[in-house]
Amino acid sequence: MDKIDSIARDILEEVCETNEIFEDLDMDLFETGYLDSFALLDIVVEIEDRLDIKVNPNDINKDKCKSVNTFTAFLNAYAILSDNR
Repeated sequence: MDKIDSIARDILEEVCETNEIFEDLDMDLFETGYLDSFALLDIVVEIEDRLDIKVNPNDINKDKCKSVNTFTAFLNAYAILSDNR
């Protein structure tokens, strides 16, 4: 697991307040109630704090945080894009 993957997992574990989300990495975190629309703001703050990058709230949505796997993929791509800006 690389650094961004680890940060993504840490962010979700903190925002969801459980490690049960890792039992199924493709579990829909919104359908299961671990995340809601308000949690997206917490995710934005966590990304900014942990990666020291500015996140446009319009860049993140429910589909990009649907599961541990989708969020990890999003954060990897977002970190790369941020490095290139």
